[in-house]
Amino acid sequence: MKKALLLAPLLLLASCAHMYGRVDGAAPVGIVITKQGQVAVGREPIYVREPTTLVWRLPRLGNLTFARDGIVVRDAPEGEFSCASAEDGKVLTCEDRYTRMGGSKYSVNVLEDGKPLPPLDPFIVNGI
Repeated sequence: MKKALLLAPLLLLASCAHMYGRVDGAAPVGIVITKQGQVAVGREPIYVREPTTLVWRLPRLGNLTFARDGIVVRDAPEGEFSCASAEDGKVLTCEDRYTRMGGSKYSVNVLEDGKPLPPLDPFIVNGI
């Protein structure tokens, strides 16, 4: 009985571990800037398992905006991703049509006071 009580929490944690970073439907991905001026995302990599709208959000307050090419997805078939920015430059969405399994590197391009910060290059992974 003691073994079963000790094993139950471990099994629960193990069953949830594969879900870290997974998105279903519209899922916000928060973006922060570290004290060192580096861009960081709240989920890296992003795991997708169905056609999905990915949403990146910058903090509402402050002087951060997305660059014109705020999210650039590479290594993906043409038309796999379609991205658009909100008028305020604080929110950016990408439609992942989910036609191909595998990973695609993407760049996050953010401006602070109109000046570019070093881009971040994480991954979106379809099929996990």
